[in-house]
Amino acid sequence: SLWQRTDGRWTEELSSYAGYGRSGLSADKREGDGATPIGCYPLLYAFGKENPGTLLPYRQITKNSWFSSALGDGTYNTWVERPEEVEGEHLADYADKQYYYAMMIGYNVDPIVENRGSAIFLHCKGNNWNTAGCVSVERPVMRTLMVSVKPGAWIIIAPGEGGK
Repeated sequence: SLWQRTDGRWTEELSSYAGYGRSGLSADKREGDGATPIGCYPLLYAFGKENPGTLLPYRQITKNSWFSSALGDGTYNTWVERPEEVEGEHLADYADKQYYYAMMIGYNVDPIVENRGSAIFLHCKGNNWNTAGCVSVERPVMRTLMVSVKPGAWIIIAPGEGGK
């Protein structure tokens, strides 16, 4: 759900189903475990194929956009722009579907700890609800979030009914 605070009062502005990691939620996230990390994290910036008018800082995916899971080279859990392949995700491969609209969840960023998980995003739903550790919503919901979320916003990832 999306909550906005106006004049000291919180109001729910949007509610939607969300997908998460194929391995569920985890308080002990590790690289490649398929789990979504439990916790409260800032939404750092928006990115994607199209900018619908986000209020967050925005990064356009290019053919040279990568999100690194490379260990030992100083790029782990960061966006990398370079023509050479980077170990991790080639963002352009997902720009037509999952990353058409997306936001960087500030998990494992301050400090970055290698092997604790990388590329944790809020993004559009792919072919099914399961993700590799991200949070996904339908594209129209993601578009609404892109234009509604303000700088300084946080996401809370917590188990719901039945532990999911």
